[in-house]
Amino acid sequence: MEELQTIKHNHIKIPINSVIFDIDCHLRVISDKIHDFISSNLIKDNISHQVWDTSRSPHIHCFFNGLNLYPKEVRRDIRLLILKYYSQDYFKWIDKSKCSEDVMIRDFNSIHEITGKPKTLIYEYVCPHNNQESPLNALNSTILEQLRVLYHQHRKVPDISQNSGSNAVLSLYQKKELMDFVDFCLNNTLIQDGKKMYLSKNIAIACLLLSYSYNERIRIYHRVNQNSRSRILNNLIGWDKYFQKQKNVHVNWKEISLWYNKTANETLSLPIA
Repeated sequence: MEELQTIKHNHIKIPINSVIFDIDCHLRVISDKIHDFISSNLIKDNISHQVWDTSRSPHIHCFFNGLNLYPKEVRRDIRLLILKYYSQDYFKWIDKSKCSEDVMIRDFNSIHEITGKPKTLIYEYVCPHNNQESPLNALNSTILEQLRVLYHQHRKVPDISQNSGSNAVLSLYQKKELMDFVDFCLNNTLIQDGKKMYLSKNIAIACLLLSYSYNERIRIYHRVNQNSRSRILNNLIGWDKYFQKQKNVHVNWKEISLWYNKTANETLSLPIA
């Protein structure tokens, strides 16, 4: 243990019982407003937490009791629900990748490689009801109900065929976000305004991430083409062929916000694992 403590490091893996609000914004006037908003919401629910300054953007760390009792993929869903619940309209500024325990996070008091400054504690709230020896918070009952509804809804969704080349490992939350997006495109008129490349590219990515079979994807592309003011079928098929050969692709929700910008589905990053 003493030898490990002498090894210099800047990052650690996401702890099992932790939830981290990594505010992905380097503009202080915005990031400060966001971490104040999130911290205030956490305090309303008596959630003990710490706000750390990485010298580029804030991180809010909090720990929850019982997360370790859930499977790994369910823990990722719970973290996403917590981030969304407490950040609300600022959810689009939160780095969703930090919901995965396979991702690294800058360690406390570590030195930033670019700025040369340490990650420092700037605020801490300790819930008076928590055990003095433990910083673990209870999971919000609303979050647990949202989790129950999420899994209940998923059981009603038909099984997705696994015939495409995608190796994506998606949580139920991520699958629902993608399926909602595809469903929206299938049932609404789509006006491109010169941005049809963004729309066709992200629809193809979503269908591949969901592992729809080739025939299923083609049916979707024809239907979306009919809903489009300009013809995008060739674009959809072209992007489909291209992304079948790619790795680590994700839906860019900012690119498609012109068409799809529901508050409940804002900017969720979906990398292929």
